[in-house]
Amino acid sequence: MPLVIRNPETVKFLKETMEGRGPKEPIWTAGSNEAGDALKSAMKEVGGPDDVKLKDLRTIKATQRAREVVERFPGPPPPLSGDKKKDVKLITRAIIKMSAQVAEVLNNTATQARDNYIHPEVFRSWQGKLLSRKALPKKRSK
Repeated sequence: MPLVIRNPETVKFLKETMEGRGPKEPIWTAGSNEAGDALKSAMKEVGGPDDVKLKDLRTIKATQRAREVVERFPGPPPPLSGDKKKDVKLITRAIIKMSAQVAEVLNNTATQARDNYIHPEVFRSWQGKLLSRKALPKKRSK
C-alpha cells in the first residue's frame, strides 16, 4: 500500500523540504526537539496540519529510499530451494541487507528501519515479484 498524502499544503511543504536532498542526506540537522519545533512552525506557516511529527517525515524518507534500494537490488537471493524455512531465511537476509541501506539515511539499525520506518508494502511487493519470477520448486518425496 503506497503512502498517500492528499493535503496539498503538506505535499507542497514536503516537496520543498526534500527537494535537492540526496538519498543519504538527513531531512533535519537540528536536535530532535529543535527539529520538532521547526517542523510545527513551518507547517503552521503554510497552513498545514499541526499534528505532523518528525517520525512521519522519517517514514516518508525511509519508504522513498527503500523503493530506490529495492529497484536497484541485485537480488533475488540465492536460488530458492523449496525448503520453506531456508527460503524464508534467504529472503529475510535480503530484506535486512536492503534495510541496512535505508538505515544509513536514518542513522538507525537495519531492523529499526525495517520495523519502524519502511512501509511494509515495499518488501511485500518485492517478495511477490520474486516469488512470481521463481516459483518455489516442490520438495521431492523419497
